[in-house]
Amino acid sequence: MKHFNEKYPENHNIKYERNRGCIIRENYKWKYTNIDYLSNDLLNKNSNELRSYCNKEKDKIENEIRNLELIDFIYSRLSYLDLSMDKNIFKNIKIEIKNIIKSTLFN
Repeated sequence: MKHFNEKYPENHNIKYERNRGCIIRENYKWKYTNIDYLSNDLLNKNSNELRSYCNKEKDKIENEIRNLELIDFIYSRLSYLDLSMDKNIFKNIKIEIKNIIKSTLFN
């Protein structure tokens, strides 16, 4: 959702056109891309960002949650590799990402 948050227009670099597909902005230019490739890329990058944040804030998170099994589960779900090994979760997240992109229809 960071690419579509109204509070951060600087992140608005993904658009979707019904008849043409997905468009991304790179180096100040718009270009078409495959939505499957983009959803994989977003999942990978954002999983890594979230994991990095959680690692940096690990003590704070662990103090608030206090359940080591739950913490381990959360960390495993923030790993792109772990997500891609669980095909159902991976597939569902990719579908959700594609639906979010498509819901931002650009005319």
